[in-house]
Amino acid sequence: MSIHKTKVIREFLLSGVVRQWSFGLCVLVLTVQFAAGANQYLDRIDIGVAESENAHNLAETGSLLVHEADKALGEPGRRLIARDEIGEDLDLEEDWHGGWLAFDIKVAPDRKNYVTFKFWGSERPRGGMSLMLDPAEREKDNDYHWIAGGDAPGSGHRLGGAVWEPRWTQRYGAPFPDRWIYRTIILPLEITGGNEEIRLRAQQVSRGSSPAPTLYSVYTHTDPHFVPPADESQGEPFEWGKVKEKSESFTLEKLRAAAEEHAENVVENDAGGIHDVVRVYNAEWSEYYQDERLIERAAAHFDNKTSEFYQQGAPMSRWAGWGRGVARPYTKLHEGFAAAGILDEAIQVERVPENVTRREAYTRVFKEEFDAFHKRRRGFTNQTYYGNAGLYFLNRALQQLKPEIALTEAEARWFVYEIFGMAPFGPDQSEGLRRAMEMGVPTRVMTDRGFTTEWGFVGGYGEMTEAFAQLAGDVGCPLLKERISQAVKARVHVRRPDNTDEGYRTMRTVDVFSWRVRNYPGRVRYGNSDALTEAAILQDPISVRLAELYLEHHGEFRNRNPIENYEKYKAFKELPSSEYRLPIEEEHADYAWADEQNGVFMVRHGDSFLYGNVYFGFDGEPDEGRLRYVTPRMDRVVDLKIEGRVPDAQGDGPPPVPGTDITPPSAEAASTPARRCAARISFSTAVRRAASTSFSSAETTARARSRADSACASSDCRRSSSASAA
Repeated sequence: MSIHKTKVIREFLLSGVVRQWSFGLCVLVLTVQFAAGANQYLDRIDIGVAESENAHNLAETGSLLVHEADKALGEPGRRLIARDEIGEDLDLEEDWHGGWLAFDIKVAPDRKNYVTFKFWGSERPRGGMSLMLDPAEREKDNDYHWIAGGDAPGSGHRLGGAVWEPRWTQRYGAPFPDRWIYRTIILPLEITGGNEEIRLRAQQVSRGSSPAPTLYSVYTHTDPHFVPPADESQGEPFEWGKVKEKSESFTLEKLRAAAEEHAENVVENDAGGIHDVVRVYNAEWSEYYQDERLIERAAAHFDNKTSEFYQQGAPMSRWAGWGRGVARPYTKLHEGFAAAGILDEAIQVERVPENVTRREAYTRVFKEEFDAFHKRRRGFTNQTYYGNAGLYFLNRALQQLKPEIALTEAEARWFVYEIFGMAPFGPDQSEGLRRAMEMGVPTRVMTDRGFTTEWGFVGGYGEMTEAFAQLAGDVGCPLLKERISQAVKARVHVRRPDNTDEGYRTMRTVDVFSWRVRNYPGRVRYGNSDALTEAAILQDPISVRLAELYLEHHGEFRNRNPIENYEKYKAFKELPSSEYRLPIEEEHADYAWADEQNGVFMVRHGDSFLYGNVYFGFDGEPDEGRLRYVTPRMDRVVDLKIEGRVPDAQGDGPPPVPGTDITPPSAEAASTPARRCAARISFSTAVRRAASTSFSSAETTARARSRADSACASSDCRRSSSASAA
């Protein structure tokens, strides 16, 4: 890394990614430093080279030398195979331990040491590799000293779970084809301190018969920024591949023909489900627009659902699922039901002695489902969306059927604001959440920048911008669309360029540092998927650009209902071309961005990209992080240990953070109730505060506050006693 690049990254981190928490006495400041200059490794083992292995007293069980034809860039290596494939006693109790190799390696006795493993990026191993102190160095039997990967595969979500995590490459292809991957972790001081040499053991870990990735070299070094030896062969530099010509079958005319054929099949042949009925009924371009036969079919569907409810009772599914699956489609057909005059018809419902009207039966279903869930909401990314969206549509259906027992629209939008982090989460859920709000530290499930959050950054589970955009579109609030545009912008910073197996351009997620469900490589994503939904609904420059790139890279939008495909593509085609360029596009200049609340950042310098997460946050202990540094020739994945600074008991806090004006408060000041609770946030002003601080800095606070008030119909959007009465 050049001195210039080091300066760019260090200044960026100190100014933008330094994260400060202040809860009572505790102030935590996180910084990351990158060392400049050439790497000086202490020791190097070339695996598969007899001379190097013998010099390091390498011993192994269950490892296979790479065949000549399979060598990466002509280099030898060893693959650790699974227990099921070895057929001999490994002298280890755990059934998830397979082959291993142990070796002596030099360390610095008085400094922090790092170990780096070299893997070939074209492999797709299903097994993992962990690291431990060799059993010969243990103080007693079965007292494993794990360095990385001391948990059985699938047993937890810890970030530093293994040198190579077993689930990394199961689904989405080779992580870095035709180039090397360097994987760096820290060696604990308790095993290196005072020693000039230690004995380590690389251990295959997995269930079943999956081998670990082939190991080619191991290095120890004291410089945290590992630079491969100058004599090491590297693959050809990455170049973004060719673009794909648009499919001849992907035109508006052909898409409309397919949509019309699908609509005809739905109406004339009773094809599809209730969501197809909704789409066709509301398709103004179709000859079946508002066809009464669709209302008759929908009535039969909802009548059956009502019978199911009366047989089982609330709740019918977890996370207010009937709100999304039953109430949501009903709200889009209600006017048709009213126009047909069938809401006040008597219907036969099982287990009800006398006939009831549809209005009465549907109202009971939606009301009891709402009551079953509105104080049982979930505080995790996807669960918050599922539950709160369900509640919103249950209430909207009640507004249509019997408005006097429903929340007002402004009050019901609190559920939506919670999903998008625009309002504190669930003060009616628990005393703890209520007190947190009053103390000025309300809980939100999305950061100000737009990332979903649980115990830190969420990768795959957090990719929900398509569902978010659809919800914003259904609610019909411009404020919500702006918020989801922020979420789309945040997500473009965890994207990287890649190529398909056929050599066409594509983009993948970077979620190797997600707190759970990490993939390496990530899946192909532009928006939530292809970004067409986001572009059609949000119509913001970033979503439009993502959709443009998907069409350019893949030739067509796929895997969508024919009616949706036509309507969304038509809306997209009517938009002007976007002038926005993603940070990973060739014409974009050097760049840096951070979400301080999640501790996630992205830096571009030339053709190199640094992605990082300095706040893993599991169980509230932000002591782990991970970086991914991608250059055209190599990929580096590095685990971090984060230092927390806490004021001491005498009231003398730590010194200011170098390069910043952050000075942690003294213990005495932090313990003063007036300072701890500097501002009590009342329930009635919480949503206004959220709305006025959650949007683009280009928009003034006054304008944001005014728009939030208008969107909430001047009702404070607060949860009132009617939530219980409804």
